[in-house]
Amino acid sequence: MVLKVGVSRQFLSGRCLGQVRVVIFIQILNSFVGGVLGVALPLMMKEKIDIATLGLVFASLPMIFHFGRILFATVSDFGGKKLFFVLNGFLGVAASVIYYLAYAPLEFVFGKVVEGTKDGSLWAVNRAFIL
Repeated sequence: MVLKVGVSRQFLSGRCLGQVRVVIFIQILNSFVGGVLGVALPLMMKEKIDIATLGLVFASLPMIFHFGRILFATVSDFGGKKLFFVLNGFLGVAASVIYYLAYAPLEFVFGKVVEGTKDGSLWAVNRAFIL
């Protein structure tokens, strides 16, 4: 039954509110890690590569993010959404390790590809998970 304001009783009962809290926690954690990497990565790369290459490394993330988001959203419609939350955590650890071990520009690009895939896997399913 839908209430006057358009909110279902199931949502107000707490079941959906629990899912919302989980998604919000995962989103906050993902944003925090992304913010730390966004600040730390240029500092790590500053002495290793020139500024033009640094720009190309950072430009690779949005492209990978959007392609990954489209692909993961399509796959999650058939295979489920929880797998992509797990994938997000695994790829977050992998991206951090890659950045820590990277010395060449190509290694930083590979880290950005992994980070873009990580972000795409979360953003493809986080809103649909609540619904």
